[in-house]
Amino acid sequence: MAVTISDSLQTNSIKLVLLWATLLVGITVKPSRNRRILFFPLSCLIFGSIVFQQSPQSRRYPAFVEYVIGLAAANFMCQASDFIFLNEPQLTLRRDGQPKLANELGIFARVSWANDLISNTRGVNWNYEAPNLCRSTKTRWAFVVANLVKSAYSYLTLDIISYAMRHNPAFHHEGNEAMGARAFVWQTWNAMGYWTILYSYIQLSHALGSAVMVFVGEGSSKDFPDYMGPLSETTTVRKFWGRTWHQSLRRMLSAHGKHFANVFLGYPKGTIMSAYTQLFIAFMVSGIIHGSADFVATRNIHSFNRNIQYFTMQAAAIALEDAIIFFGKKMEVGKVPKAVGYTWVVTWMVLSGPVWLETLVTGRLLKFMLPFSVLDYIFKA
Repeated sequence: MAVTISDSLQTNSIKLVLLWATLLVGITVKPSRNRRILFFPLSCLIFGSIVFQQSPQSRRYPAFVEYVIGLAAANFMCQASDFIFLNEPQLTLRRDGQPKLANELGIFARVSWANDLISNTRGVNWNYEAPNLCRSTKTRWAFVVANLVKSAYSYLTLDIISYAMRHNPAFHHEGNEAMGARAFVWQTWNAMGYWTILYSYIQLSHALGSAVMVFVGEGSSKDFPDYMGPLSETTTVRKFWGRTWHQSLRRMLSAHGKHFANVFLGYPKGTIMSAYTQLFIAFMVSGIIHGSADFVATRNIHSFNRNIQYFTMQAAAIALEDAIIFFGKKMEVGKVPKAVGYTWVVTWMVLSGPVWLETLVTGRLLKFMLPFSVLDYIFKA
């Protein structure tokens, strides 16, 4: 009997719930010398969910669904490594207002604590909160209205760019041409268009979700900081990844970078070798996370490798610009106009972007069709 779309989605939803529940148990267990043993069966379960999937040809549902499943599983793997194998979060991490360490809480309080730790990936209102989060000072109703307006703006932006991409041969997964097939200006339009779509999708989902949560009284405006930082500060590649882009992977990436640099290699904290080892390991782990999601959806090892290549390139670009800034200060070069920084960041994203973005296109991992298109309606009318 053929597997229906609903059956496939149900099966994979159950799989993710089981992975989440297993991770929750592993984090809830009180600290002990043997607790890290839990990481190994958990990692086998997660790894199996990534590797042992149906082939793309036998699936009956969108590749994007598989991509989300793979991304969630890879995130769970990194969180398990951080919170079970490398660290004891119950002894070091606290929510704001938490009166005592998590290991001193009752079982139900620890379960709630662990669930928030898993789901609150930016650490909002925790002692490991991602830096530079933009919080709102608006009242409840002003916040709701502002986020609904932001959602509408993001949706309209998505509609405009998606309409253009649907008529663009660089975004057709079958026989698509390279993003840079028609000179640099064409590559700039393609790469920045795709970045705008990714940015707008994330902004839309977060703004709409934040508006709903505050509307029903599940938190205040300060509990839902913007998912993206201000574009006005994106004058370097470092600032793009460290301030402007979402910080939902920051904790798990930095945890692995620090352990590899300071524990495994033994570099003293605060040294140049420690800092740049952490930088490259963090971006490499990010590449593995994104590549795993890509592999689950496409079963293409070449795409997996391109993900790692792309994110490692970002670390190299940051190291290069750090060196330029350092020598510029030594040579007492004056303040560089922001326009120069913006130009550099856009140029780098345009040049490096296709290494990753083209894998999303060929894998059908992002659709350019919204549930309702204002432009389609206008043109048909």
